[in-house]
This record gives sequence, structure tokens and C-alpha cells, in this order.
Amino acid sequence: MVPGPEAVEIIRQVGGGGRAGRCWDPGNTVHAGGDPSLEFDQIRTFIGHVHLKNYDAGAGRWSVLDHGLVDWPDVMARLGGSDYQGYLILEAHTDIGLEEFKPLEGQLDGKEANTLHNLQYLRRLLDGG
Repeated sequence: MVPGPEAVEIIRQVGGGGRAGRCWDPGNTVHAGGDPSLEFDQIRTFIGHVHLKNYDAGAGRWSVLDHGLVDWPDVMARLGGSDYQGYLILEAHTDIGLEEFKPLEGQLDGKEANTLHNLQYLRRLLDGG
């Protein structure tokens, strides 16, 4: 992973000018020991799309959005406050889900249930809740 400021410098060197941008993944940021809020302030005008997942440091695995090191309500507020118009990409490889969240039990595997949970959580965040 190329950290935020270093990636922005590469984009500047190749003459980004709207033709190049950066995928921002706050989950990867916290996994690498960074702070998404600080990184956002450094790269905000270069973000082309955002990958959504979370990271549980204690377990050392990817987790659902509302359980882990990434403060997704803060991230979404920062994106909204910057008039972000790009894509939000839900990553489907979250290993850690919620025990009490078992929609359509028997019809969805663990990662599918986690993705559905993440979609519902994202919708609540986008609706202001």
C-alpha cells in the first residue's frame, strides 16, 4: 500500500489534473498504523473512490464496518463535508461479523451476511443515522 501523502505526490508528478486519482481505503490505513482523519486532510482532493471495510486489531482480521478501528461516521461526515462525489465500494472480504446478525440464516454464508450488514449500516450512515 502506498500511504496517502506519497500517493498524492506520485499523482502530482505524473500530472494528475483530474486524470489520475487515488483509491482511499481507511481500513488499510488503520491496518498500517495510520489515522484516516489525518490522511483524509492530506489527500481529500485526490480521492476518486473509497473502499469500505474495517479492521479489528485484536483479532488481526477485517471486520464489519461498525466494529473496528475505523470511525466510519467520522469518515462519512468528512466525505460529505468535502462534497465528495465519487464511488463508495463495499468490500466483501470481512472475516469478522456480528454473532447476533444472522439474516436469512442458511441462505447466506458468513461473508455474504457481513456484506448485507455493511450495506444496511452504510445506508443508515448516508441517511444521517
